[in-house]
Amino acid sequence: MKNEDDEKKANKKAKQQSKNKKKKEMMKSKKQQEQKQQELVAHENISNEEDNFAEELQWCIQQIELGLKTRKPSPDQVIKSQKLMQQLMSTKTPKAKKRMLMKLNFGNYREKIAAQIKMQVSPGCLVSADEILMKKSVFIKKKSNNMPVLSTSIKSEEVFYFNFPQPSIETDLNLQNLLIH
Repeated sequence: MKNEDDEKKANKKAKQQSKNKKKKEMMKSKKQQEQKQQELVAHENISNEEDNFAEELQWCIQQIELGLKTRKPSPDQVIKSQKLMQQLMSTKTPKAKKRMLMKLNFGNYREKIAAQIKMQVSPGCLVSADEILMKKSVFIKKKSNNMPVLSTSIKSEEVFYFNFPQPSIETDLNLQNLLIH
């Protein structure tokens, strides 16, 4: 009987140990799957951040180029702008330094980019708005009788003179003195 009881206990322990092993393996596989998902999410976030950074960097470079083309910068400003563009375009410049340079020169550039995107209007919206306006708009032409009649013929006897003030003798003398000297 003792042997039978011992065997039953041993079987129970073995079954319990195998169940525990299976649970541990399941937990390990779940943890591994969660880690893989977290890595994928982190990788997607990194790629999104890199894409955003690339867009932000491109916007800043475009703003520098626009400033050089549209404004009349001094030679010193031209040199500083070119140096800034070189630093931003360089592959050797660390990302942190590029972000710092962008923030120093453009302030809160992310808000500016967002505002610029909001101001841009898509072509589809313009077409639908034009159609609506065309249906509602009405043009009414009225003749005005208050307008003076313009003569189309010029009389040869009429002479046109500009109404400039006649120069005084003092201004004539001053002009002559200026011309002599």
